[in-house]
Amino acid sequence: MLSNMFEMMKMLTVLSFFEVTLDPLPPSFEHLKLLRTLDLISCRLGDICVIGELRTLRSLKLSGSTISELPIEFEKIHKLIFLDLTACLNLTIDPSRVIQGMTQLEGLHMYKYYEKGVGDHRMYKLREASLEHLRFCCQLVTLQVHTPDIKLWPKGVVFSKLRRFKISVGRLFAYSEPYACSSKIILLRDFTRSSLEDGPIGLLKIAEEIILENEKGFQNDLYRNLDRAHVHNLKYLVIRKLEEIQYVVDTTEMDPCVVFPLL
Repeated sequence: MLSNMFEMMKMLTVLSFFEVTLDPLPPSFEHLKLLRTLDLISCRLGDICVIGELRTLRSLKLSGSTISELPIEFEKIHKLIFLDLTACLNLTIDPSRVIQGMTQLEGLHMYKYYEKGVGDHRMYKLREASLEHLRFCCQLVTLQVHTPDIKLWPKGVVFSKLRRFKISVGRLFAYSEPYACSSKIILLRDFTRSSLEDGPIGLLKIAEEIILENEKGFQNDLYRNLDRAHVHNLKYLVIRKLEEIQYVVDTTEMDPCVVFPLL
């Protein structure tokens, strides 16, 4: 019965499943030609290639599902504006090639939190996956992504329309992470001075919260180094395990001024 359940629902525009086994997807899925929103959250999935035939789709949420790859057929969904791959732990094939063809994306969530007490932490299996596909996502308004190495961040990428983001470099956020509920947050771990130049410097400029951990190479004035990145929208600054840092601001070598005016 499930195999043909959508044959009489051709006018459906929104469809949502949660913790349901759909392996494989019902063949009648192909009849949902007017579908605009599809949620398959925490679902047990197999072959999902048929979703690529849903050309009117605008929002696709696969968070927590068991997909192992993003089918090449998804490149046909030219009107997709939101894609959620959060916590897809079985995703072992780099989805970059498919995502870079989704040039109309306004929202991309590819994040994974780790759970304390489960080994060190549970990471994406795509540890070395490049983020070069972000270079093609010029319309992004919201972005959630993690990279284990700042070198994987595409240099020179400018997100002129970005309004909300949660980005971590070197370490994932924990579920119980004590951070402010800001809409623009960056975590940098094991970074160097040059990381501010080669990394997501454009986002540092508009970040509201920055978390710095295990920093290397900043032996003196942290403010001067952040000021080079024109970090003037900062409301929250969290500094952890920075053993080499001597002071945050050296007021003896600067004219009177407002340091971090929004902090």
